[in-house]
Parts: sequence; structure tokens; C-alpha cells
Amino acid sequence: MLWGCFSAAGTGRLVAIEGKMNVAKYRDILEENLFQSAQDLRLGQRFTFQQDNDPKHTAKITKEWLRNNSVTILDWPSQSPDLNPIEHLWRDLKMAVHQCSPSNLTELERICKEEWQRIPKSRTRPTTRTVQVWTEEASSALQDCFECTDWEVFKKGTDLDGYTSSVLSYLKFCTDAVLPTKTIKVFPNQKPWLDSTVKPLLKACDAAYSLLQFLSASKPPSLCLCLKNLLSSCLNDYRPVALTPVIMKCFERIILKHIKDIIPAGLDQYQFAYRENRSTEDAVSIALHTALTPSAAS
Repeated sequence: MLWGCFSAAGTGRLVAIEGKMNVAKYRDILEENLFQSAQDLRLGQRFTFQQDNDPKHTAKITKEWLRNNSVTILDWPSQSPDLNPIEHLWRDLKMAVHQCSPSNLTELERICKEEWQRIPKSRTRPTTRTVQVWTEEASSALQDCFECTDWEVFKKGTDLDGYTSSVLSYLKFCTDAVLPTKTIKVFPNQKPWLDSTVKPLLKACDAAYSLLQFLSASKPPSLCLCLKNLLSSCLNDYRPVALTPVIMKCFERIILKHIKDIIPAGLDQYQFAYRENRSTEDAVSIALHTALTPSAAS
């Protein structure tokens, strides 16, 4: 396993991780390499650090270290590891290492560090690109252009390949002449589907997730065990009951009412909690799965 970082100025340090990655190792990596990489990349002391929401990144120990060292963290949408821009560099590194075919771990580590430093800066900094914009006026003008076109002209004296090529060339000529263009900035982590309509939805999702974290952290719920029947021989004979604060109880009732209104009337929401060898997690899973399945909702 490897840890690496980069900025618009290029790639930073690359660290090989021995054994299983945990919170303590991640904190040590940050302490030994984060500020050193920022210094190598000439970022200064005031920079913004980006990481996804991996549990090791959001652990209490990690947050305390970042706060004690005055590191500014970029807010990141929950459940969005694919948006991390470093994933593109990991792909480049894997392809480069695969071509070298290392024969042992020592050679693999050496090749990884060499190829990491060879990644061009164009892969880590934003670029500009000119794109065409489909406006309503342009679509109307393009439709008028096609309606006035004599398409029979393209069929005369040409075979199928020539006919196809001439039509496609004419379509490109019309679109280039009608559609307006604009210059945009493209970042290495930018996805084709991440446009102005998706970004507000991601922010709203992150805000809702933060609210849930706040509500759940307001007062940790305590658990008590209740017998499912009079005779008990194992833990599965007990049903865990959560004693939650009032604010969480109100939120739970809202969600529970929503689930009950959606799932079929013949399904008992608590059927797993009262059966042997089943747990409340099974009850929650089946209720959510049924409520969120389109076929069940209809």
C-alpha cells in the first residue's frame, strides 16, 4: 500500500506502508510527510489539505493532529471517494509500473517512487478547454438549417462510405457555424457528469449527512437487552433496545413513519427483531431495502 500527495505544482512524497494501514500509521505519515511535501512543492504554511472521508481520515486522532497543526481541510462530500483527484494519478502510476514488470517488493517500491516523480505537471494542474454550448437559440437555428438543406445532393455519384462522410462533414460544418463556444477550466478530478446541477445536490447531501452526525453525536444512545421469550440460552434470545435522546426519538419517528407509509401493508417492520437467530440490523436492512426499491414503492 502507498500514500502519496500532490498539488498543482507537481507530485509530493510517496510513502510505502508496511502491514495494515490504521489510524496511528496515517497520523505518523502526515506528521512525517505532509509539511515536508508542502515545503518541497513551495506551498508555504497556509495551504488547504484535501482527503476523502475514509474512516482513518475522519478519526478523532487524525482530526486532533490536523487541528493542533493548524491544517485547513477542504470539505468533502460524503460517500464520494471516486471524486478524489489523486485516483487519476494512481491509475497513471499503475500503468507505468505494469510496463516495468518488477520482480520483487524492493524493486516495486523503487519503481513506484521513480514513476511517481515522473508524472507530468499537466496531470496535476487545471487546464483550459474550449467547448460548444447548446443553447435554445442555437438549436432552433440548427433545425432551420437542416430543414432548408437539400439532402438528395449528398446521394449523387457517391457510394455508402462517401455519402456518410459527406453528411457527417456537413453536420459538423453546421454545428461549428451555429453553436457558440466558451472557455472553461478543467480540473484533473472533474467528472463529465459533475455539472452545475449536480454540485448543489452533493452539497445538500453532505449537509444532511452532517446534520445526522450532529444529531447522533448530541448524546450517544445506551442499549439495554430485553428477552424475546422466557427461556434464554444465548445472545440471540435477547432483543437490544436503544435508549436514545428526545431529539433522536423525534427524528426516528419521522423516518419510521415514512418507512411504514411506503412498504407493503403485509410486511411486518419488526418481524426480524422478534425471531430467533435474527437481529435488529436485519429488520432495519429489510425495511430500508423494501422502502427504497422502486418496485416495492409502486
